[in-house]
Amino acid sequence: MSEVHVQEAPQVKADTKLSSFVLGALWFGAAISVAEILTGGFLAPLGWPLGLAVILFGHLVGGLVFFGAGWISSRTGLTAIGVSKLSFGKAGPRLFGSINVLQLVGWTAVMVILGSQSLNAISQALWGWQNPWAWKLILGCLLLLWTASGFTGIRWLNTSAVILVFGLTLVLGWVVAHAVPAAVSSAPQPLRISDAIEYVVVMPLSWLPLVGDYTRRAQRTKSGNLAAVFGYVIASLWMYSIGLFSALGLGTSDPTAQMIKAGLGIVGLAIIAISTATSGFLDVVSSGISFGNVIKKAPERPMALILGGFGLLLALIFPMDQYQNFLYILGAVFAPLYAVLLSDWIFLKTNRVRNGTFTFISFVSWALGVGLYYLLQTLSTPLGVT
Repeated sequence: MSEVHVQEAPQVKADTKLSSFVLGALWFGAAISVAEILTGGFLAPLGWPLGLAVILFGHLVGGLVFFGAGWISSRTGLTAIGVSKLSFGKAGPRLFGSINVLQLVGWTAVMVILGSQSLNAISQALWGWQNPWAWKLILGCLLLLWTASGFTGIRWLNTSAVILVFGLTLVLGWVVAHAVPAAVSSAPQPLRISDAIEYVVVMPLSWLPLVGDYTRRAQRTKSGNLAAVFGYVIASLWMYSIGLFSALGLGTSDPTAQMIKAGLGIVGLAIIAISTATSGFLDVVSSGISFGNVIKKAPERPMALILGGFGLLLALIFPMDQYQNFLYILGAVFAPLYAVLLSDWIFLKTNRVRNGTFTFISFVSWALGVGLYYLLQTLSTPLGVT
C-alpha cells in the first residue's frame, strides 16, 4: 500500500497554539462535571478502600490510552478524527467524522439537559423557583459564549473559570470529608469489580475523539500532551473520589442531592453552571472540527456555533431518554477505532497517511472490535468490557 508523509495535516496557526499550562487547565476543567461525580457515586457498594483502588486503577488504564490518542495528534498535527486516515485511508475521517458530529451534537444536548435538571433542583430548594427551559437557555448560551471566544477564550476565559470552579470543588470536598463517618466502609447493594472498573475506564476513553483536537495545538509536544493527561486524570480522580465519599456519607449518588443535603446551594449552582461550560464547550468546538473532516474547508468556529445551536435545540425539544442510548451506541465505535490506530502506531510504526481511499484490513479489524464490544457486554469479564 502506497503511503505519503503526513503533509495533509492542516497547519496550526501560531495564535491558536496552547501552552502546557493552558492545556492542563483545559482538560482539568473537562473532568470537573456532574457526570464524573455521579459515576464515582456508583462505586459506593465497594466501600471506600476498594472503591479508591478501582478509581486509581481505572484512571491508570484510561489515562494511558488518553495519552496515546493525544500523542498521535500532537506528533502528526492531525485532528482527533483526522488521525484515522493513518490506518483507514481517506474514507476514515469522513466516516468517523460523521459519527463524531452526531454524537457530539447529542452529547451537547445531554450536557445541557443534565446541567439544567441539577440547576432547576437547586433553585427550587433555595428559592422555590423552577424553570427547566430557562436553565437550558442559560447553559446553552454559556456554551456558545465559550465557543465564540475561540482559542483566546480557552487561554483566558476558560482557564480563569477552571481555577474558580476548582476552588468551589475544594469547598465541596471539605464538606464531604466532614460528612463521611469514619466507620463507613461499604453500601449494601452488590457491584461486580468488572462493572466498577468499566465505570471508571469509560470516562477518559469517552474523550478520545476530542483530545487530539487540542493536543495538536501544543506549543511543546511532550510537555503539552503530558499536561493534558495529568490535568484530566487528577481532576477526574478528584471528582470520582468526591462522588464515592458523598454517596457513602450522604446516602445518595446524585450530586445535586448531595449539594443540597450538604447546604451548598449557591456553591452548587456555580459549580454546575461553570463546569457545564468548561466541559461541554469541548463537545461544541470539536463538532465543528469534526465537520471539517466530512466537508473540506468548512469553517470550524461558525460550524461549531451552528452545531452547538442544534444541540441546544435538541435539549429544548426532546426528552433525554429518547436518544441517550443511541449516543452510547455511537460512542462504542471509538474504543475499537483507537485500538486499531494505537496498534498501528506502536507495533507497525504507522506515522504516514495512507494514500488509498479504503483500507480493508483496518475496517475489518474495527468492525470486529465493535462486534466484540457488544458480545462482551453479555459476558462477565474480570476487568470490564473496554
